[in-house]
Amino acid sequence: MRATLCRIDCMRALIGFMIIALSVAVAQPARANNTPGEFVSDLGKRVVEVLQRTEGNMDGRKSELKVIFIDSFDVDFIATFVIGRFWHKATDSQKSEFKALLPDYVATIYAALFSGYEGDGFKVLKEREKDGVTLVEGEIQRNNAPNVAAAFSIIKQDGQYLVRNASAEGVSLLVTKRSEFSSVLVREGMDGLIARIRKLLEG
Repeated sequence: MRATLCRIDCMRALIGFMIIALSVAVAQPARANNTPGEFVSDLGKRVVEVLQRTEGNMDGRKSELKVIFIDSFDVDFIATFVIGRFWHKATDSQKSEFKALLPDYVATIYAALFSGYEGDGFKVLKEREKDGVTLVEGEIQRNNAPNVAAAFSIIKQDGQYLVRNASAEGVSLLVTKRSEFSSVLVREGMDGLIARIRKLLEG
């Protein structure tokens, strides 16, 4: 039970850092990052500033997170991965609708859940590149809790770094979401998953 709670806490810290840190780009000019590690580290240094700037403005935070998710994440890859084998069975209309809902889903879930994140950002320990993907390994540094070992998979597309995946203490964000969605897809299909997401967003 303790191990499960630790994994949940670590994953919350990871997603909170990753999603909220990226939102700073809305308010500040883009900075040149020569390496994927600099890209992740630079975002981490501005986490506290973002939290202070958006405190008490949940609608504004969700709006910014949606824009940044579209701009800074490999949305196409993430959408196909989390749906898994069901992606090939989905219609073009279902695929388009899911991809359109995904940024709103991410922003709505995590804007509230991780509004209390406090920390010093991400400390890069090492980078390693394989097949065009760079794994940036390090620690999410937190003020009032133990640091969390984390890794970010970064690609470069059209001259821009994009987040493709992230993990905390070896637990992959994409694999976790894929498992959650799969249980719904088996029972209710793609339309059922889309309906659930829409209901969450409307609520």
